[in-house]
Amino acid sequence: MATHTKKSGTRKPSRKTRESVLSEEALQTRKRILDTAEKVFSRKGFDGARVDEIAEEAGVNKALIYYYFESKTALLEELVERAVRELIAEKQAAFAASPVRLDLEKGEIPRELVRNGISITSCFLAIFGILCVEAFKDDNKAPALFKVMDGYLGQMQPLLAHAGVRLRSLDDLRFPGVFFGLAPLLFFQLLKDKWAAYYKVDARALEERFLDSFSSMYGTWVRVAVAEMKKA
Repeated sequence: MATHTKKSGTRKPSRKTRESVLSEEALQTRKRILDTAEKVFSRKGFDGARVDEIAEEAGVNKALIYYYFESKTALLEELVERAVRELIAEKQAAFAASPVRLDLEKGEIPRELVRNGISITSCFLAIFGILCVEAFKDDNKAPALFKVMDGYLGQMQPLLAHAGVRLRSLDDLRFPGVFFGLAPLLFFQLLKDKWAAYYKVDARALEERFLDSFSSMYGTWVRVAVAEMKKA
């Protein structure tokens, strides 16, 4: 009787497993490659970026990039994973350092909360810019953008729960969070300096004006939305 040996499939080790076996020097090299890839993708776009160029700017051999990341697409995927991890960490740290409480009945969004949002999103403009451009060009890359957005919005759930709002799921927050929260924050960060230079206004005064407008606009919308969610 013939016997058949079942071949076990090879599973790609997780990021945590891969990083746990790397030396400190290797981790720094890997980080330098990612940082450089983010800069090159921002400058050239994903399609226009070449691995050779990333290797040259990072000061490493091209073969080393493929050793760590397998492909240019894998580089982008790792940048997305890193952005989600860092967004969550930054948001948690910001709330821990300056805890705020929402008064949704009055429709008030504290200025400090908006300031935290500006500070956090400013650190991730590059990856957001890359993903937005790629999502417009290629529908298959849109999920990467949504993954980063969900990572950001997920950290709003504890804050809303503290204010007495129990969300059924992230779906309750996703639409208002993206189109009325995250998008204005990102767009302001992208245009702030250019706006200030073109219209010859002080950038700090412009930010204060944005804080007032955003807090009022978003607070009113959230108050109405929360009332609807409580009825559901």
